Amino acid sequence: MNTQIFNKINGYLEGLSNINSHFGNCYGHQYQFCEVDLPIEEAVRHYNKTSHLAHHDDINYLPLAKLENWQESLFKISADWFFFVYRLQNFEVKFSYFDDQGELTPEIPAEYDKDSNRVSNKLIEWLEAFIGDREATVYRMVTEIDDKYEFDWEQLYFEIDHKVFVQEFYQWG
Repeated sequence: MNTQIFNKINGYLEGLSNINSHFGNCYGHQYQFCEVDLPIEEAVRHYNKTSHLAHHDDINYLPLAKLENWQESLFKISADWFFFVYRLQNFEVKFSYFDDQGELTPEIPAEYDKDSNRVSNKLIEWLEAFIGDREATVYRMVTEIDDKYEFDWEQLYFEIDHKVFVQEFYQWG
């Protein structure tokens, strides 16, 4: 494991979660990337019995969904989490471009624009560096809950060389 990149990822995530917690209108955020030294099937159960979700007994875990393009999925997921505060404040910046034929493209929120969202791109860049030339399979934990109260979460599981790493986004209120 590349400890230096692992620590950079977690420092970056901690900084972003602190910003969203500080400006999040009573919502706290914690984003982390951690290793669970168990096979993937056991890692999900173990992690959620020992992490933030341990106190929420009304969660029904559904199967993991394998991501064909984890970078695309993580870009969208992280944009939703990292720019949470802006949506909460109804602050929105949109972009539109002229395409190759000179036609104006539909407007998209700035956080979903790959050229301008360097925040999500940096996380993906560091995760790619962490994975390096190793084989990685990435899954998204799909969950179902009747009533979320004042918390929300998202988890991606990276299976790399028979080790499991969890990218978690967690918010409480």
